[in-house]
Amino acid sequence: MSDIEILTPAPILDVLTLAARSSRRRILVLQHRKSHSVSIRLAGDPIAVAWLFPEAPDRVELCTRISRAARPHMRRLIRLAQLMLRPLADHGVVILARVGPEDRTRRRMHRLAGFVPTGEDETELRWVGDG
Repeated sequence: MSDIEILTPAPILDVLTLAARSSRRRILVLQHRKSHSVSIRLAGDPIAVAWLFPEAPDRVELCTRISRAARPHMRRLIRLAQLMLRPLADHGVVILARVGPEDRTRRRMHRLAGFVPTGEDETELRWVGDG
C-alpha cells in the first residue's frame, strides 16, 4: 500500500466524494467545518475520511466515512486510527464514537480499533486503546 496518502485537514472534495449518496451529506459538510479531519487516499482516490468533532475540551467524537474500496486495507486503516488516537488519549481526551447496533461492519471495525460499549447508550462506544 505504498500509494497511500494521508491529508489533514481532509479536503472538502474528499468529504463530498465519500458522502455522495448519503442523506446526511449536509450534516457531514457542517461537521467537517467544525472538526479536525484526515483523509486517506489510495492511488489518489479518497477511501476514508475521519473527523474528530469537539464535544468539550477533553472529549471528542470520532466520525468516519469509509468507501467499499477500503475493505482490503482495513487492517492498515485500523492501525492508523490507533496511532492517531493514542496521543489524544494519553493526554486525557475521551474519544467516543456513535455506531448503531445494526451496523455490524462499522461496530466490528471500531472494536478492532480499540472501542468498547460505554453501557450508557447502545450506540455509544469509547476508545480504550489497542491493548
